[in-house]
Amino acid sequence: MSLHPFAQRLVDAGVLEAPADPPRMPAVSLPAAPPGSDSAIRYARAALAKECEAVATSAPGTRNHTLNKAAYSIGQLVAGGYLEETTAFDALAAAARTAGLGEGETIKTTSSGMSAGSRSPRVVALHPMQEMSPAYTLSGDSLAQPSSDDLDNIHRGQARLAYRLAAGYAGRLLHVPGIGWHCWDGTRWRADDSGAPTRAVLDVVRRALSEPTADKELVSDVRKCESASGIAGVLAIAGALEPVSASVSDLDADPYLLNTANGTVDLRTKTLREHTPGDRLTKVCRAAYHTDATAPRWEAFLARVLPDPEVRGFVQRLAGVALLGRVAEQILPIFTGTGANGKSVFISALSYALGDYASTAEPDLFMARQGAHPTGEMDLMGRRWVSVSESDKGRRLAEATMKRLTGGDTIRARRMRQDFVEFTPSHTAVLVTNHLPQVSGDDQAVWRRLRVVPFDVVIPAEERDPHLAEALQLEADGILAWAIQGYIEWEQRGLDEPHSVRAATDRYQTDSNDVARFIDERCFVSPQAYGTPGEFHIAYSEWARADGEAQQMSLKAFGAALAERGYRTSKSNGRRLVRGIGLLAAEGTTLV
Repeated sequence: MSLHPFAQRLVDAGVLEAPADPPRMPAVSLPAAPPGSDSAIRYARAALAKECEAVATSAPGTRNHTLNKAAYSIGQLVAGGYLEETTAFDALAAAARTAGLGEGETIKTTSSGMSAGSRSPRVVALHPMQEMSPAYTLSGDSLAQPSSDDLDNIHRGQARLAYRLAAGYAGRLLHVPGIGWHCWDGTRWRADDSGAPTRAVLDVVRRALSEPTADKELVSDVRKCESASGIAGVLAIAGALEPVSASVSDLDADPYLLNTANGTVDLRTKTLREHTPGDRLTKVCRAAYHTDATAPRWEAFLARVLPDPEVRGFVQRLAGVALLGRVAEQILPIFTGTGANGKSVFISALSYALGDYASTAEPDLFMARQGAHPTGEMDLMGRRWVSVSESDKGRRLAEATMKRLTGGDTIRARRMRQDFVEFTPSHTAVLVTNHLPQVSGDDQAVWRRLRVVPFDVVIPAEERDPHLAEALQLEADGILAWAIQGYIEWEQRGLDEPHSVRAATDRYQTDSNDVARFIDERCFVSPQAYGTPGEFHIAYSEWARADGEAQQMSLKAFGAALAERGYRTSKSNGRRLVRGIGLLAAEGTTLV
């Protein structure tokens, strides 16, 4: 079994040892060149140049993946007969060395990728509309000229400039249907709010008019685009072209990438690398990531408001799992307690450090209401830490909404006057409230999601620091490091709720169950006890009104709730009776 010629030259030069089972490209039977193959070959060469540029400029941590992907694509073109194998191999290998990959890894990855690609030969469609992206090449930040005349010969008017815009602004502009245009600001893809795409069209216009070879047709095409409608037309076409077009699912797609002020953290390896537009990240933390960053004021604050170290560990792991861009824990933590207990300060400090990844959702997001608009859920897209503040007493939890938004299912929402989009949720939500919302029924799918975290310590007025929030903002880097440490601990042990959180949640469930409380307060249990369903329901309704319950169960729902607790209705002498339970009289005697 022979080595690839390039690999063999390295072995002959003593750079590498010949492997026992050296990688090689399989023998490929090349098809006959199709008619008019010159255009296809030009396309293939442009594609090779583009892939080599992508490999040479790939960031550490992505180099091997980028090389493998490029080698696979070029292997398809080699197998299709459009590129010479050795030339393609040498070009990719040179690009990999420029990126900093070692010789052994370069040969192995290039050979493997090209070999895999060769098993799916590619046929290049000769119509330029079908193979459009490689017809332009990039050179730095400047708008490059077409590498062939195909597109300029075929397209006129707005389409002609749209292709030039897409080629010249690849990596700087991005269009997402349903959301709009985004601009690369050096750290993330930011939703455009300053007219950058319009300025880009005008730049393309100026460059086209300044070309020494600009003919009358080009000048005519350009002049037709120098109006508001012309610019809008160019952008509408360009937004559908591959170099500057992306789908919603392309954005923030890797849940393990956390963008920070000084680079992108890969949560899989806990390493930091440079920002790159290829990651398609739209969010960035306000804090920078430094492994040695500390937050002494933050630690002291937590010890004061959450004196139980187990609870502090729990909220740290909760903050940690929130850094992960997917729903890993199907829960809704509820931070509760009267005022001046630190829960709002906690939310504000962590949200400040997380920057774009944090969001304060509308207060009614998880509350039962009429006429909810889907724009509220649109704010969840791409977020990781979402807080919902609700202080009104007596609000009822929108249980179906809560289950849907914490369950990881695809969310369908839209902005005002825009189309609906679908996205995979990435957020961990937390409800911050002075009053626990009302929950109806015993739906275990609801209760298995709820986690009550009591903030029971009330800070005396003389101890309250009006400048604490500002002081914690100065420790944003340390707070981010604290949260990442929480993620590491979550990987090792999960959330691991402490006893106090479980106990508070159990109390909440017991207190929320109207029927259970009614039985506990107004009934007694005995094998000899019985009563009619109507008698029990009348007593329940009176009890519920006295308890301030605005919503009461119907007779049918109440009977079903009793049956769930083992008190079923049966017929006796023509009467329907509930057996095993009886009503207490007002003075404490029993009614049987």
